[in-house]
Amino acid sequence: PGAAPHPPPLPSSSPFVRSVAPPHRSQNQMSPSRQTETPPQPPERPSQPPEPPMAIQAAGQGPAPPVATTTGRISSASNPAEAPRTPSTNKSDGDSLQARERTAGGAEALLHSVALELLQAVWSQPLDPQAVDEASDLYPELMWLADCLMRAPLPPEWRRERSRGFPPDSDSDEGGVMYVNRVTRDTAKQPPLFDTYVKLAVLTLAALEGLGGTASEESAKSVSAVRDEALAEAKSAQGRWQAYTDSKGDTYYHCQEMQLSTWQLPVAAQLYLAWV
Repeated sequence: PGAAPHPPPLPSSSPFVRSVAPPHRSQNQMSPSRQTETPPQPPERPSQPPEPPMAIQAAGQGPAPPVATTTGRISSASNPAEAPRTPSTNKSDGDSLQARERTAGGAEALLHSVALELLQAVWSQPLDPQAVDEASDLYPELMWLADCLMRAPLPPEWRRERSRGFPPDSDSDEGGVMYVNRVTRDTAKQPPLFDTYVKLAVLTLAALEGLGGTASEESAKSVSAVRDEALAEAKSAQGRWQAYTDSKGDTYYHCQEMQLSTWQLPVAAQLYLAWV
């Protein structure tokens, strides 16, 4: 816990592999501030070691090791008057969901589902599931973005659940995936940053269609703007989170404003998006 993940490598057939240099990786990491008062209680520990944010992996194609990319320290703040809310202790739904998706078939089915949702949003119309296979051949970059979206960590106030109230995303009858905001209790069918990945997909198509021309240059500027906005959001958000160390020496984070604690790096979602 406490490290921002790195997106998967671009497909080897992508023209961007030859034209875009990998970003520099900063090794600075958020670290706990010294405390003079009693810190809030950490979140309850899961029965098993927590999965990294990118827990959904295809067999033999796991993501790169998490890399700390955050600069600066979390700001010091007064300790909250009340103990923070802790993540749900009901692990059955989440554990079964992760266990199913860690299998090769589960990860492949999930990637197909995510890619179909992404393509339908890009073209603003329903598409046949076969469109995913066609897009994989014609636009491997879009499949890479779908893979990034599938692996992306959620903001700490969001969690993913399986619910029978949503259509199933596979041939199983377990119901579909839904996203629940732990603070506002809002629910959504798509992850909170879905629209941003759609925007990146549209910009990617524009760049591919006009590779080397003005349209490609404009798309590159727009992609850079998405990156800069994500980094700015990460910088702003880290000021709202205070780092603490529990009795075992592990770091957790607490947000007084949301009365929320988490083991995950609070700005992992924004940093991951910036890497993408």
